[in-house]
Amino acid sequence: MKIAHTVENGLGGMSAAARLEVLWERKLGHDARLVFREDNGLGNRDGVPVADFEFVKHCDVIVSHSTLAMNEQELGIPFVLMCHGSPDYCYYIQHVAGNRTFTMQSTLAGHKNCAFVVVHWERHIPYWKQIMPGERIRYIPTSVDLDAFAPQEPNPAVLCGMGGKINVLSAGRWRMGCTPFSVVCAFGLFADRHPGAKLHLLGTSNFVGISEFLESMRLRNILGLIGVNSDDIPSLYAACDFSITSHWDAGLTPRESMACGCPVVGDIGLGCTPYMADQHDLVAFADEMDRVYSDIQNEGKSVISERTRASAVEQFHPKAAAERMIALMQSIRPVGGGAK
Repeated sequence: MKIAHTVENGLGGMSAAARLEVLWERKLGHDARLVFREDNGLGNRDGVPVADFEFVKHCDVIVSHSTLAMNEQELGIPFVLMCHGSPDYCYYIQHVAGNRTFTMQSTLAGHKNCAFVVVHWERHIPYWKQIMPGERIRYIPTSVDLDAFAPQEPNPAVLCGMGGKINVLSAGRWRMGCTPFSVVCAFGLFADRHPGAKLHLLGTSNFVGISEFLESMRLRNILGLIGVNSDDIPSLYAACDFSITSHWDAGLTPRESMACGCPVVGDIGLGCTPYMADQHDLVAFADEMDRVYSDIQNEGKSVISERTRASAVEQFHPKAAAERMIALMQSIRPVGGGAK
């Protein structure tokens, strides 16, 4: 099959997910390519081919990773709409920021050329069924790049001299409606119990109030490395004992952490890790940090790392997701393929 994955340029997590799908669809023998909405340049990006809109016109199936108009839905080619985010967050960003994602998702889901809507978390389905045709919704598990995110030998130097006796990483982006505020506060309780523990933060932004909040935490001498991003996330996971996340689904950062062998403490709804508690119950969340650290001390970091990596391979292998996606697309492929 010829498969065009249309995606916005610069949307980190979404672009990475689309790239991984293209990579594995090609490994399974299909001509899948990325098509960026703002950049029709040809070539290769991170190991996968990039096509222009002409490829879209002659493909068998379109996989739309965004709701911004490229008019691909009017080509007469069946398309699959990928809903990467949760329905409540899509509604939230439209309500607060004026982004039309929520409206466009429900509109495109009802389009005559929309064959299926794919969601990555089963518990989102009842919500999506309230706003779009339920018979089109399909669940395909999310995945992670197990080659790019893999265990490494710890290198304390990556913490730039800001490491502690215990090192914890929070890599989730601080954004509207989804910040690690609660889990950072819970880490404060954990640090009270373990003097010398340090929390390293990635993904911070310029939202009002964050700098003031972090400054108050810095005065307690419990914060280490702070930055917007890193060129070598796996090495940071390797240098840390465990990570914490505010995600209540298996979002990108928890999956990457587990793939690197770094155990995750997450919200009670995360599901993919044995270490979970209500992030708004600070004592309970700090207790889970105690529990994972106790396991590391008792069983050894390498044992916990191997177990965490094995769990990521079992839950998030991209081949399994690609095979299910291909089967779905083959069920809608038009006879003869492509637009005429």
